[in-house]
Amino acid sequence: MKNKNELLDQIMDLSFKMRLLKERKSEGKFKLKDRDSLILEILNKHSGITPGEVGDYFRSISLSTISIDLKRLRKIGLVDKLIDSDDERKFCFRLTEEGIAQVKEARDFRAKMLKPVIDAIGDKPTEIKTISEFLKRTNEQIDLLSKQI
Repeated sequence: MKNKNELLDQIMDLSFKMRLLKERKSEGKFKLKDRDSLILEILNKHSGITPGEVGDYFRSISLSTISIDLKRLRKIGLVDKLIDSDDERKFCFRLTEEGIAQVKEARDFRAKMLKPVIDAIGDKPTEIKTISEFLKRTNEQIDLLSKQI
């Protein structure tokens, strides 16, 4: 490894290849778009959030587009709409059992794709620790960056 630019190129290549692999596999029986899959992942982590809160993850997507996505996901049975008992104008969304199964299937597929990568790391504790620390710092930086954009 000569420098950080070469490392950046390798990370970008890996990201691109992972996206291509994902595209080769349809998202279960529902043939979901990328944004649909992301919305399901968001609801899996943050059940009971409003369309506006979902939209906060997609700053360049309008609230009306997010609402249309949620309506479509509700229509195919992947999300439930929960109406506030105190104020019927307020509502939020959560995954249905089918939605939970869809998220699990997608995560299992990604884990299967990543298994050869993990296997290539080997079993040396020092290498695993170094890579784990790198990934932790990378995730922290991405979290900070996402708040700035």
